[in-house]
Amino acid sequence: MTTFNPDRSIGRWISMAYRLMTRVLNRELEPLGLSITQAFFLIVLFFQDGQSQEELSTILQIDKANTARALSKLESLGLITRELAPHDRRTKLVQPTDKARAIQPKFFKIFTHMSEHISERFTSEEQDIFLQMLAELVDSLIEQIAEAEGKEKSDICREMCPRKKNILWHPWSSLGDPAAE
Repeated sequence: MTTFNPDRSIGRWISMAYRLMTRVLNRELEPLGLSITQAFFLIVLFFQDGQSQEELSTILQIDKANTARALSKLESLGLITRELAPHDRRTKLVQPTDKARAIQPKFFKIFTHMSEHISERFTSEEQDIFLQMLAELVDSLIEQIAEAEGKEKSDICREMCPRKKNILWHPWSSLGDPAAE
């Protein structure tokens, strides 16, 4: 029987890296008046504006109450608006404001700097291998969820990103840089 060794736990190391990155990003985002959670919503909206609150909650896998709080904060900062959807008057679509677009370059610079910093110790080839391994890990988890819930893998992907069916779990993976548009 194999015993659990926390030092060899992939989940533990991913969790630790995520918590540390969150800590650094929260510090970097503070001058903009943002937290990492609020930043995630802006990232989605910079790439795919016009999402409903429910879609944002699903894409980011953040519960509805925390989604509502984050969007309220972004709205109070003047970074988003919520407008009635033309196809469904009960749904509000979330849009980034001009104020949000104005901070977008600085905002993306923070994330680019983080990405460069965490990958600077790796060669380009090692980065490619690591990213492939993470993609395989995500794929394995999607398979596990699909099997447990009696669904197809594609259904899980669609649930996590309803408008962009080619994206595995996050809305900016294959869309390019919105600042370049």
